[in-house]
Amino acid sequence: MRSCPPWRRRGIARARSRCPAWSRKTPTAPRSPEHVTSDRQHLSDERRYDVPVTVIACEFSSAMIRDWMQAEHPAVRELAKIRDVDYIDLPTGHWPQFTRPGELGQAILASVGPVPSAPSSPSSPSCPSS
Repeated sequence: MRSCPPWRRRGIARARSRCPAWSRKTPTAPRSPEHVTSDRQHLSDERRYDVPVTVIACEFSSAMIRDWMQAEHPAVRELAKIRDVDYIDLPTGHWPQFTRPGELGQAILASVGPVPSAPSSPSSPSCPSS
């Protein structure tokens, strides 16, 4: 399947018209859950700044995000307070899970690091041959 080009700030309808493969996968996908991007959040536990974070920068580069943090832009005010932040640039535009799912999956896996293997089950006692 052909991967779709990145779009920046273009509507879903336009994106669907330009990439039929993407359109088949997202016939009724919403833009964002209502209120997530607009309602105020009330956070009070300072321990949140100690939770390691990985930013997978798709719509904007990690350099742009760092510049905004340096300039104390309100959109990244909370991110600037986090003590342990890693950045992975994946310049895909909006919704990389549809335009570059393999690369997004690799970025997510890279962010969590090696996963410890499950402990092996105790070996069964050997049975004597008859």
